[in-house]
Amino acid sequence: MNQMRLNLTKSRGSHVLNKKVKDRLIFILKVVVSLLAIIYVLKRVNFGDIVNVFGSARDLYLVFAFLLFIASKIIAAHRTLIILHKYDIQISAWDNLKLYWTGMFYNLFLPGGIGGDVYKTVIINNMHNSGIRLSAGSVITDRIAGVAALIVLALLCIPLTDFSSDYLLITLTGVPVTIIGFIILIIIFMPGLKSITALLLFWSFIVQILQMLAIFMILTAFGIKTGQIEYLLIFLISSVAAMLPISVGGIGIREIVFLKMSGYLLLDQKMAVTISLTFYFL
Repeated sequence: MNQMRLNLTKSRGSHVLNKKVKDRLIFILKVVVSLLAIIYVLKRVNFGDIVNVFGSARDLYLVFAFLLFIASKIIAAHRTLIILHKYDIQISAWDNLKLYWTGMFYNLFLPGGIGGDVYKTVIINNMHNSGIRLSAGSVITDRIAGVAALIVLALLCIPLTDFSSDYLLITLTGVPVTIIGFIILIIIFMPGLKSITALLLFWSFIVQILQMLAIFMILTAFGIKTGQIEYLLIFLISSVAAMLPISVGGIGIREIVFLKMSGYLLLDQKMAVTISLTFYFL
């Protein structure tokens, strides 16, 4: 019996050790991906030029951009709170906001395989015993609502660009397909949220519009008056790409999207990368 207990203890210890090693390897891989992405970008855009552009920015507009970004995250936390309260997970607005910011910190800075979403799922489950499936579903639904809003806004930007005639059909079909797809996902996987689907989309649009306004403030800070819609379109697409769990906080991935798409849309690549990095720093 003692030997069995000893073997079980060793097995558990080995499992924990293997998980820690796996988490660290995942983090190292993400760091490598981010570094390679940044190196790739900087080989095509002179870093000194980026510094010069950033140094010429009008600070007041960067302050406005920062405040708009903060506002967008407060609204995003409120959207999460609506979902939690719908499932009778009682958490105060202040505690929810702190949890939201802590999740962001995990996503951006802390090493390991645990992302901010996983952290929030575990904390919600421990605090309120709501069941890991329900906790995870609440967090994932919140994220999917944000992605749906990003895609719809990106599609709506297309007709306002110089490429509208080539891709107008994508907008006309993509917008309803995205919204209907989001509704179907809610009905199938989180039926308890059916009654607030429209509300979730509404707040998701507000979140992304505030961040678009933050980008507009950055554009204004750099004195960019042409191609603003194109830059906003690139930002929306890069935000979706930055959500992929392959880098540290999306750094590098967002910059590659800005670099490649700015070239395709005939924009200043140096300026595009500077905009991306400025938003990340904010």
